[in-house]
Amino acid sequence: MVQNEMVAVDWTPVVRAHEQCTRKIVQRTANAILKKTYLADNPPKKSFSFGSAKDIDALYTLAAYLFVFEQHDLCCDVCSLCNHVEFTGDFTLWSYIRSLRCMQIAVLSMKGEPEKADVIFQKLKEHEMPEENRIRVWKTTKQRALGHGEAYREKKSSSTRYAIMGTSMICLEFLIMGYLPEEHEIMKEWMDKIFIFLRAEEK
Repeated sequence: MVQNEMVAVDWTPVVRAHEQCTRKIVQRTANAILKKTYLADNPPKKSFSFGSAKDIDALYTLAAYLFVFEQHDLCCDVCSLCNHVEFTGDFTLWSYIRSLRCMQIAVLSMKGEPEKADVIFQKLKEHEMPEENRIRVWKTTKQRALGHGEAYREKKSSSTRYAIMGTSMICLEFLIMGYLPEEHEIMKEWMDKIFIFLRAEEK
C-alpha cells in the first residue's frame, strides 16, 4: 500500500489549477484537496492519502474537469501526482488511477510525446480490465451517454454532472486502451458531445 508523505508531495499542480482555472467545480475540488495538505490554513484533521479511493477520486475529478475544459497541461500535471501509485489489488482505487493515466496518455499524445505516452500505456497493460468487464461497462456507459441530456434535465445536480463526466472519461479510457474498436466511432462522438455539454453547464 502506498503511504502518504505529505511534506514530500509537491502540491503545486493543484495550486496552479486553483489559480488558473476559474470554473467553480475546479475551484471547489482543488480547495477540498488542499485542505488535506500541509498548505491548509490550519493543520488538517485528516491528511490526503494516496491509498484512499475517496482522496484519489478528488484528484481524478479535478483532472477530468480540467481535461473537459481543455486545460490539458494543468490536467497532466495533476495526473502526475499519482505517478508513484502502484497497483495493490484494490480495483476501486486502481480504476481512478487508470483513468488519470489515460488522461496523461491523451495529453502527451496531443503534445507529440508518444514515447512518454507509451511508457504509461505499457504500465496500464499490466493490469488491464478483463474483456467481459469491458463489454459490461460499455453497455452501461453507452446507455448513459445516450440519455445524458435527459438525465440532467430531470435532476440538475452535481452528482448527475459527475456521472456524466465519468461517462466521458470511460469513453476516453476505452479509446486510449483500444477496447472494443468496433465502437470507437460512437465513443468519440459521445465523448465530444458530453464535453461540449459540460463546458456549457459548468460555469
